[in-house]
Amino acid sequence: MQRLLNEFGERADVQRALSRNLYTFGWTGSRATYFTLFEKPLQSLDSHSKLGIRQWAKRTLEQLEREIEAVKSEDEEQKALWE
Repeated sequence: MQRLLNEFGERADVQRALSRNLYTFGWTGSRATYFTLFEKPLQSLDSHSKLGIRQWAKRTLEQLEREIEAVKSEDEEQKALWE
């Protein structure tokens, strides 16, 4: 992944494909647990040498954090419904 980002990470089409791929998965349990797996790798790109990659990682991390909060709310609603 690092090599892909280093060589092509500033391309908008590559960034879009990587972002879309975060939402292509099969999972059991809370999706928040799945999305949390991407936080540290995205945070580590904060010091990448290419500005475009740093900006993409920041935007993607912010979106991911919003998604995690939304999923946690859904989880709480589901838990309240079933209890």
